[in-house]
Amino acid sequence: MKVNMIQNLRKKLPLLNEELRRHKERKPLKNHKMLLIQHQLLDSIAQVAALIDLGVAPKDLFWIDIPYTSFPEIRSAVMNLGVPKENIWVHDYRLTLPYRSYQIGRVKYWVREIGSKFTGNEKLIVIDDGAYFLEAYSSINLRIPNVRIVEQSQSGIKYLRDSSILNRIEPKVSVINVAESKPKKYIETPMIVKAIGEALTEKIEKRIMVSTLNDNCLTLGYGSIGSVVAAAIPKRVGFLKTKSYVFDTSIEKQNLATEDGFPLWSPDDSNRRFKLVIGCSGYQSFSIKHRKNLDNGAFLVSTSTGSVELSSEEYIKAATSDHYPDIRFKKKTNLTQFSIHNDLEFKIGNRIVIFLNGGFPINFDGKRIDRIPLKDIQLTATLMVSGAIQAARANERDIIQLDKQFCERIINKFQMGTKIGALQTSLRRY
Repeated sequence: MKVNMIQNLRKKLPLLNEELRRHKERKPLKNHKMLLIQHQLLDSIAQVAALIDLGVAPKDLFWIDIPYTSFPEIRSAVMNLGVPKENIWVHDYRLTLPYRSYQIGRVKYWVREIGSKFTGNEKLIVIDDGAYFLEAYSSINLRIPNVRIVEQSQSGIKYLRDSSILNRIEPKVSVINVAESKPKKYIETPMIVKAIGEALTEKIEKRIMVSTLNDNCLTLGYGSIGSVVAAAIPKRVGFLKTKSYVFDTSIEKQNLATEDGFPLWSPDDSNRRFKLVIGCSGYQSFSIKHRKNLDNGAFLVSTSTGSVELSSEEYIKAATSDHYPDIRFKKKTNLTQFSIHNDLEFKIGNRIVIFLNGGFPINFDGKRIDRIPLKDIQLTATLMVSGAIQAARANERDIIQLDKQFCERIINKFQMGTKIGALQTSLRRY
């Protein structure tokens, strides 16, 4: 992507440009190192350009890619902005590898090879999508002075809270919580669900899935994404609401699902079978032991970070070992040559079950860089850049909410009453 094309791209992101004008003159990110552990999407180019405008030297910006959203076009554009090729770490992931361990290992290596050379005069800001950095950082002895984190995924924030990892790291670090900000939850969520619906429909239509009035669907997780998914997606592909079950470990979320008219599923129920399972919880919530709950021809669909949610890695391991004799690949599969975006088909006894998109999020198929229009997805880049600015001045060593005034300004810019109303109307048409 040439420089003039990058300039044209930036013109399409007025929300980000306005925030940039507010801060550009004082260069709040000067003398900062920047590590992105992030999806490579079109808005990422403008995000990198904004970080450079705010003071980050291109030579001080590093990027560890997310294997299922890694695109040479994006990397080329970022290099045109002056970021050295060697600063952009490209994966060699294969489905034979445990995904999260693989990513954690890459981050550990980066800390040892690059982070260990920092002098201490600069600060490191990490924009993370899944708490990869802190999990890696907590498991090694090496420490980098002045670390700040911007976390954009709900699964990452959940991991930080559940693991109490911040209490085990000395010195503690500041984490800017973008994931639970109002713009992220109330503006971005409908956009993501719309993209999920489109991607799932495309996949299912190609495979001619036919649901009957007796077929059951299961949505795992009833948070900001799961609640909208449960209301929109099963109906779109032909499931009755009375057959659209919900699972969540939270009693509060269970009560909300019940109030919304959805029946609940308990993992202790091994008799009920599902034709479609949609993972929205951000953690492992449907393991290999629940295979009895899968109907013949069942589709398993992830919408959350990584591949852990629906345990596709467990199925791959089982299909290539003797520990689960009832689980095998439907046909001979060479995983070392298998695209991570190919559907995984398994035989469980006399049933066939299919992990769509290799068990990775359905809306990232490795072909289309973005399913969400730039005018909408610019929100994500704007949140990340604002989070980085806030991180640069953060002193509190804990999870810190994204700046309230900034969030209110963004919501007003998106004209919540009409913009989100239109998106929710489009979702109801599913």
